[in-house]
Amino acid sequence: MAAASIHQYLFVESVTGELGTTNIAMHPMDDAERAAMFRAIENEGPHPREPDPTREASRCLTCGCRKADGCRVRSLATEYGAEVDRFSGARRRFTQDLSHPEVIYEPGKCISCDACVRIAAAEGEELGLALIGRGFNVKVAPPFGMSLADGLRHAAQRCAEACPTGALALRRPAAPCPAEHSSSCLLQ
Repeated sequence: MAAASIHQYLFVESVTGELGTTNIAMHPMDDAERAAMFRAIENEGPHPREPDPTREASRCLTCGCRKADGCRVRSLATEYGAEVDRFSGARRRFTQDLSHPEVIYEPGKCISCDACVRIAAAEGEELGLALIGRGFNVKVAPPFGMSLADGLRHAAQRCAEACPTGALALRRPAAPCPAEHSSSCLLQ
């Protein structure tokens, strides 16, 4: 705050301090959403070579947005003064699709920008992704009710890297494995 104010003063600008960034907070979860999230955590199971305290400590770091610091939508909303609740309506429920071995999909964060759909098509994905539905109910998903793993066999990493909101995010890599076990190490 002080550095921004000094910079503004020295460059003969209005001294307003740092601009606050736009924050988009998820509305409180209901009991069913919390229960589903805890069931997913319980179903993960321990990693065979990772002590329980390490696993528990690392898990607490991923409860928030996976792209909070690099969210392009957030930075553009700040730059253009977007009003977060201007078009409020029914909120999307918190869900996670953990069916893909490389990525996690949180449809509630998806803004239907179409980037992943176009990347999957450009990569030649056989099934790919599609915009399904109309209006506020549109969602990105593999066609025909197939799983995310079926829709993104080759382009998952590129889609996650291009996702502006973190709706599609890379699973964090597990702790390094000993060389003799490297083929059995999976992404968390």
